[in-house]
Amino acid sequence: FLEEVPDLMLSTLYLYMLVRIKFSSDQNFKTPFFTLFVSTGLCGLISVVSHICIAKFTYNEHMLWAFQLAWIINYMGAIGSTIGKLLIVVHRFEVLRSVELKENVSFFTYFFLLY
Repeated sequence: FLEEVPDLMLSTLYLYMLVRIKFSSDQNFKTPFFTLFVSTGLCGLISVVSHICIAKFTYNEHMLWAFQLAWIINYMGAIGSTIGKLLIVVHRFEVLRSVELKENVSFFTYFFLLY
């Protein structure tokens, strides 16, 4: 249990930061980048918590469904986090590539207008 204490503490602080960003009244946090950042962070947190559940609990044949469910949630959290990071990179590239450096234009607007 001692090795999960840093994960749980830092995950709690990370969740607090994501909630503060999401519900902030500052307009700088209302950009598509921060929307992608929050959703990617939530997927990463889901992956971390489900990994702790997989690693720490013992499963017998009657609880195999719980192990499989935790494994699927872990996998989907990791895939969601990876796709979110890819979208952040593409959005950053599109913002820096544009002449106006428009931050508040969504990724999908860039994607459908430029390609």
